Amino acid sequence: MAAVALDGKAVSKHSIREAIRGGNLDAASQMLGRAYSIAGSVVHGDGLGRKLGFPTANIDVTGLALPPNGVYAVRASFANKRIVPF
Repeated sequence: MAAVALDGKAVSKHSIREAIRGGNLDAASQMLGRAYSIAGSVVHGDGLGRKLGFPTANIDVTGLALPPNGVYAVRASFANKRIVPF
């Protein structure tokens, strides 16, 4: 398989993970050739969002490269049906 380059720099798993962990999701998406996304099973959290009036879904992200801690807008789907109207 031929090497892929973006802006004259080689694209590698390391550079993609570095962009994600640094919060540069636009760059990560460009390197991936698609929008950055995660998928996983919903797991129970502490219920803090619900107590604040904003229920959340916590995803098991074990072993995934993740962006910095924060609150992110998402699109969620289940069984190929969108369940969040973004």
